[in-house]
Amino acid sequence: MKIVVMGAGALGAYFGSFLQKGGHDVTLVARGAHLQAMQTKGLTLRFPTGDETVAVKAADDAAGAGPADLVFLATKAYGNPEAVEAIRPLVNERCPVMTIQNGVEAAR
Repeated sequence: MKIVVMGAGALGAYFGSFLQKGGHDVTLVARGAHLQAMQTKGLTLRFPTGDETVAVKAADDAAGAGPADLVFLATKAYGNPEAVEAIRPLVNERCPVMTIQNGVEAAR
């Protein structure tokens, strides 16, 4: 399954890396220094038992990462208007959006 994770912060990067390790084709969408770090150094997951660094696909453009079978929306809720516009080209009747966001106002 081709999955685009919109928002590769703590939640998006964590779940995206596990989806990738499970055999899915995952692209993490991020920006700035975090994007550059993932592209050059991979993604480091910190566990009580020790750290693990995994190579990930990371991009700054959700639409350019498509087409996708699933969009995983993991941005901060206040970023929804911008994030929804960014993923709009990917979403259709065969590509649903799954959201995992913090906050009581995320549904709005």
